[in-house]
Amino acid sequence: MCTRRHRIAGLTVIALMLVTSCVIAYAVSASAAQISVVPSSLTVFGGENFTVDIYIDPEGNKTAGAAYLLYFNNTLLNATSLTPGSFFNGYDTLSVGEGINNTRGWIDYGEYITGGGWVTDSGTFTTITFQAIGEQGISELRFDEMWTQLSDPDGYSIPINICNGNVKIVEGDLVISNIWAHWHNNTICYQVTNIANGTVPSGHNTTLYIDGEEKVHDAVPVALALNESYVGCFNYSWAFVPPEDNITVCADNNENVMESYESNNCFTITVSGHCGDVNNDGSVTTMDGMIVFKHYFHPDQYPLSSEWAADVNCDGSITTMDGMIIFKHYFHPEEYPLNCC
Repeated sequence: MCTRRHRIAGLTVIALMLVTSCVIAYAVSASAAQISVVPSSLTVFGGENFTVDIYIDPEGNKTAGAAYLLYFNNTLLNATSLTPGSFFNGYDTLSVGEGINNTRGWIDYGEYITGGGWVTDSGTFTTITFQAIGEQGISELRFDEMWTQLSDPDGYSIPINICNGNVKIVEGDLVISNIWAHWHNNTICYQVTNIANGTVPSGHNTTLYIDGEEKVHDAVPVALALNESYVGCFNYSWAFVPPEDNITVCADNNENVMESYESNNCFTITVSGHCGDVNNDGSVTTMDGMIVFKHYFHPDQYPLSSEWAADVNCDGSITTMDGMIIFKHYFHPEEYPLNCC
């Protein structure tokens, strides 16, 4: 976010010496210069080292001095180095300011051309290296509007736009990597995976939705490092409602975890079926009856695409009787209706 500020003040030592009893004035430029944190937004993991640039665009203004006071959250970030950039290359300069102060959570730096001269080209004023010392959170990188200034060769302030930044420290990135809808015991299970660096702590909730309606939560009891997964099942008795159920599972429902990407937490599967269509090919034939027979004697060798569709007499179990009814229904559908419940 950028804000515009005008100040009428002398910045350089020379200008301060000249300001005694006279009134300071200056001509406002056609375009305000700009001082920015680049990049303006960063996402990092706890313990990670990263850099940001303080970038100046004079917008055609003759610039001979620059100074800033930049605030950061010292419970989340620790500044480790401050390196002058190329903005004033080719000139002798005087550096001022306290530099890094991690105790107070600020960086105070200024630089002025000595011996005359100015620049009008944009460039990097300084590069700052930080370490993310917090586990999660957002730190502003915010300029103090009073003490962030540019000056012309005569020491007068140049009107500027200030563009602050921010750093988001995240713990990982949770996705639902699989969903299983079990017809035989009416349960729904899921797999949640951390796909990013960092370790996501335990205690966040996974949530089940059926056709958009929230049903139940399940707490993840373990921490998940990069590429680690947890498989859980919801304490919910699922009853399929034909012709289809849209089953959605979302990770971190209560938003306890600060993630690198917050829009990929949910995964949806569609469970569909027609009574008697146990192989889910869209029609009920003698093949479906044959599959039920084979499944009864060899369930592992002949799994069913839809267990709900195989219990055609609604007695709560899948037997050879269901296969026989499907056979008879194929030849005499009105005499042998199918009833999946």
